[in-house]
Formats: sequence, C-alpha cells, structure tokens
Amino acid sequence: MRTNWTIIESEEALGLALTLCRGAYQEALLRGGENLSCSTLTGTARDYKSSYQRSQRRLLDRMSRAGIIWREEIGDHGARLLVLVGVRDDDPLRLNDPDPYKPNFEEVLRRAWDSAICTAFGHDLVDVGTGGPDSGNMDHECRRCGAFWRVPLY
Repeated sequence: MRTNWTIIESEEALGLALTLCRGAYQEALLRGGENLSCSTLTGTARDYKSSYQRSQRRLLDRMSRAGIIWREEIGDHGARLLVLVGVRDDDPLRLNDPDPYKPNFEEVLRRAWDSAICTAFGHDLVDVGTGGPDSGNMDHECRRCGAFWRVPLY
C-alpha cells in the first residue's frame, strides 16, 4: 500500500511501528501525511525543522530496536519516501516465542537491570518533545531504560 510519503509493504510492521509513536507528528510520518525531508511542515513548525528531524531519528531508532525493517527510497522529483518492509524474525523480543508481543526472559532481565540502574543513579533524560518551545510539549525519555514522561505545559 502506498500513501503520499510512505510505502507500506507489511501491515504487521505498520501496526508495531504505530505502537512506538510518541506524538501526532510521528504517527503522521508513518501514515504518510508527513515526509522525511520535512518539506510538508508549514507555518511556525517550519522554524523548528531540526526538532522534527530529531523526532524522526528517534522514531526510526526505536523502530530498528524493535526489529522493524525499514528503508528510505527516493521517489519522483527527489522525494524521500519511508518504506516499511517487515519485522525481523530474529528480534530478541520475538525469538522462539509463540506470542510475538511477549518478551523473552533475557530481554526482561536486561530491561529490569536498566531500570534498576536508573532507580539507583537517576535517569539519563533527553528531551523528545516536538514542535519547539511554543508547542506546550516538553516530553522526556530515558536513554537507558526507555521510560517516557509526557510533560504538557498548558
């Protein structure tokens, strides 16, 4: 299936990727309403293009870590298209498990260790808010354990 800016070769990859979205912009990116070059941004959002690009990189990184296979293609007139190919079979969350969404023991142990480190020494927070300072959004995520905090300003 092809939308304006996204080619979806696997509905499973799209479904899993949508669970990783943190905000309307990331969801619009997956559904084809926004593109990778940020040329679809209008108004004040265009002034914060670097924040949107950072949001894209974080989503694509989360998708890769979750085992989603994706690539970028160049379309007509040099348009950058996101292609959702599929889901890796060797992903640690899915390996040898009849229930693909139930993590295996090693992955649970790794996440618990990361969480324990964060509890003992504090989270390594990074701002994942999109839209810039006037958007009213200052969401944060821990780089180590992946914990997420939504922080609306108004």
